Amino acid sequence: MGQQIQPITTDNYTPHSGQAEFHSHPARFRILACGRRWGKDYCTIHEAIKYCFPKRSLVWWVAPQYSQTKIGWDMAQQFLNYELVKNVNRSDLYIEFINGSQLWFKSGDNPDALRGRGIDFLVLDEAALIKRDVWENALRPALSDTLGKVVLIGTPKGYNWFQEIWTRGNDPT
Repeated sequence: MGQQIQPITTDNYTPHSGQAEFHSHPARFRILACGRRWGKDYCTIHEAIKYCFPKRSLVWWVAPQYSQTKIGWDMAQQFLNYELVKNVNRSDLYIEFINGSQLWFKSGDNPDALRGRGIDFLVLDEAALIKRDVWENALRPALSDTLGKVVLIGTPKGYNWFQEIWTRGNDPT
């Protein structure tokens, strides 16, 4: 039996204790409401790439605006094991792996462009800056039929839908 090829390179990422706790948490819906420079993007990019293996999965990284989406895209390049990459589409911002998994980087500024596909794993970057309608009517339903997992990440920005979900998730009842 040959050596198993890892989908990510770990040379550029060593999780701190909070990130390690996040990676090991089994919840379907996870929220990282952390301050700036905590490493939310690094740990969720790492998680998104890992989710593409071993089974065929559709993974989306959605940020409020295209410029923020490009940050996630650029970051992902440093973690990829290119032995497992079939295609990199730099204009549409997606990576297709040899097992058929796809990792897409999308913008949340046009909700209609986010409808229609069932998503297996979703990272919602800067979730507090994304409109409630994008989450409730475009992205959340895309997780239903696949029982997809989601990570909502961001820095708190006052009371909004992101704060409501975070508060609900911390309620022990």
